[in-house]
Amino acid sequence: MLYVAGMSDSSTESENAAADLTRLQQELLRTRIDRARRMTEEQRLAEAFALTDSALVLMHEGVMAEMAAPDPVLAWLEVRRRLERLRRVQGVALPASSPKAAR
Repeated sequence: MLYVAGMSDSSTESENAAADLTRLQQELLRTRIDRARRMTEEQRLAEAFALTDSALVLMHEGVMAEMAAPDPVLAWLEVRRRLERLRRVQGVALPASSPKAAR
């Protein structure tokens, strides 16, 4: 272990742990980028849909826990309401199948 004047061993250990974590994060990012570069467009699109599905399931589970809702349908309606609110705040147009978009 390297001793730096004015720093305790625990400070140095914390800095070393933070540096190790940063290196690990950078390596993971490089690995993900390399993997994405090897994928075809279809594979990347499929991965995007899978990630979106996972995010929606997590949102649904969170709403179920938050509302203590025994009815999954009510939780999906709340997820939809929250997503629509985000779209309005961010200025994102609703999908064409939406009645508001058809007007």
